[in-house]
Amino acid sequence: MITKTELENIVKTHEKYNKSYFWTPKCNAAGRRAAEFDAEYEFEIDGKKYEVRQRYEESCNHCYYSMTIYVNGSKKDIRAIKKLI
Repeated sequence: MITKTELENIVKTHEKYNKSYFWTPKCNAAGRRAAEFDAEYEFEIDGKKYEVRQRYEESCNHCYYSMTIYVNGSKKDIRAIKKLI
C-alpha cells in the first residue's frame, strides 16, 4: 500500500523535473551520475492498478526527465496521481 506522503513525493518530483530539459547538466560525469534516478511504483487503490515510473538522466549536453503512468493498463498523466491525494 502506498502512503499519501509517497503520492505527494511523486507529484513534487514531477513538478521539480518537468522542465529539466532546459537545465544545464553537471560539469563532470560523477556529478551527472549522482543526479540520475529511476524510480518505479506499483500499487492498487480501489481496485485500480497503478504503475508509475519516473526517470531522470543527464548527458554531457542535456537533461532528460520522463514519467509514465498506467492505470489498469491505460496510459494516463499526472492528474491521475493528483486525484488520489
